[in-house]
Amino acid sequence: MTIHTYPDIAREEQLTAPDYGPEIDEACANIKKACDGFGTDEDTLIKLLGSKTPYERYLINCRWGELRSKTLRKRIGEEFRNNDLGILIQFLAQPFEEAECEMIRMACRGIGTNESLLYPIICGRSNEDMQVLKKTYFKMYEKDLAI
Repeated sequence: MTIHTYPDIAREEQLTAPDYGPEIDEACANIKKACDGFGTDEDTLIKLLGSKTPYERYLINCRWGELRSKTLRKRIGEEFRNNDLGILIQFLAQPFEEAECEMIRMACRGIGTNESLLYPIICGRSNEDMQVLKKTYFKMYEKDLAI
């Protein structure tokens, strides 16, 4: 039995728009409401994104991109200015495989690597999950993860 880390949609080639449903639109509206105005409602963002499955967060991320001019990750980044909590919420605001690719990139920046960040991401993954990770990394950075 193989346990897959990523939702099935990450392994499929998406040819049509997924069916979002009203709960995804409602989540997008609530995220916008939490980010608009003076200050950011951090607790609401954490509750909204942290309580969703990876597939639901994937749908929220896709739907947000259709409704707004900026990606959800960029919008969250503007609200938090890349402090630790902001980085965590940015990871929650994007598909799981994209967040892990960004973590790999962060771990490999500069002199040497941060193995304590890399090992939990790479070790113990199925071949199928590694293929998803490689494909996503190449799509995001146009670099082969295997090299």
